[in-house]
Amino acid sequence: MIDSRLIAFAGLALLLVLTPGANIMLVIRSTLSGGPRAGVSAALGVAMGHFVHASASALGLSLLLRTSDVAFTVMKVSGAVYLAYLGVRSLVAAWRGRARTFDAVDGEEAEVSSDTSAPRRSRRFLLDGFLCNVLNPKVALFYLALLPQFIAPGEPVLARSLLLAGIHGCISVSWQSVLSLALGRIRPLLARPAVYRTLEAVTGSLLIGFGIRLAFATR
Repeated sequence: MIDSRLIAFAGLALLLVLTPGANIMLVIRSTLSGGPRAGVSAALGVAMGHFVHASASALGLSLLLRTSDVAFTVMKVSGAVYLAYLGVRSLVAAWRGRARTFDAVDGEEAEVSSDTSAPRRSRRFLLDGFLCNVLNPKVALFYLALLPQFIAPGEPVLARSLLLAGIHGCISVSWQSVLSLALGRIRPLLARPAVYRTLEAVTGSLLIGFGIRLAFATR
C-alpha cells in the first residue's frame, strides 16, 4: 500500500530543495573550487546533516533550541560564522584573480594523479556541506515542527524520522548533483578568469549574506 504521507513529504522536500539557499550556494562554490566531484561531496555532507537534525528531533534534543535562548544563540552564531568563513574564502579567491583547476583547493594546484589528495579534498567539501547544514538551528526547528506531522501515533519515531530524512537527503543530493554536473559541463567557460572571479565574488557575497541573516534570525 502506498503511503500518501511519504509522497506528500517527498513533494514538500522537493520544493524545499529547489528553493535557493545557503546549501545551493555552497554546492556551487564547491564545484567552482574542486569540480563536480567536490560539489557532489558537499551535497552528500548536506544530506548527512538531515539525519542529524532528524535524530535530534526524534530524541527531543531540538527542543533545547526552542526553550533555551543560549543554546539557540550559540548554534546560530556558530553557523553564521562558518558561512561567513566560506564566503570570505570565495572573496579571497576572487581577489587573487586566478582561475583554479577542478583539482585544486583554495587556489593551490593539486596533483591529479595523487592517491591521497582526492579523498582528502572530498572529505574537505563533505565537511563543508555537513557543517553548513548541521549548524543551522532554523533547520533543526523546522524539522522539529515538520516531521511529527508525517509520523502516525504508534509508529517508531526515530525510525520514521530517519526515513523522512533519507527521503529529503536523496532528493537534495539528486538535485544538487545534477546542478554540480551541469556546471562541470561548462568547465571551459567557468575557468575563464573574468567568469571565475565574478562567480566566486557572487557566491562568496551570498554566503556572507546568508551568514548575516542567520546571525539575526529569531525563533
